[in-house]
Amino acid sequence: MGSSARDYVVPVNDLAGFFAALPKDATRVVFSAAAIYKCEKDIVLPDAQLLVIDGAGAKLILGPKSNGFTRLIKDQKEALSRTSSRYAIRDFAAIEGGLKAIDLKATLGSVIENVRCVGQSKPRSIALRPDDTRGQCS
Repeated sequence: MGSSARDYVVPVNDLAGFFAALPKDATRVVFSAAAIYKCEKDIVLPDAQLLVIDGAGAKLILGPKSNGFTRLIKDQKEALSRTSSRYAIRDFAAIEGGLKAIDLKATLGSVIENVRCVGQSKPRSIALRPDDTRGQCS
């Protein structure tokens, strides 16, 4: 039989390292509602059939050079081969700072809901694909 789905709780420290080492059986990661998370780096999301990222009301403060939740895609050829990953990012009290809050390259069917973005330095702080202009935040 295949592996079963698993939830993981996001630690307050080393957010980028947590996502880099996330096991393949992860289907949902949950932040602590009472916590304030800080991350200076990009938070690179692993390929996943569906990964739910539940902010649970937490606040995330990004460093000035961070692209927030993102995927590393080097070119169009790689993008076309990696569109099967989907993400549901939801329920963050705020994602503050950074270049962008969320930059989901090469993903189809992903959802972002109930996420407040504040103070990103790039004009499109949420992008589901390179030409996506819907993700304007304050």
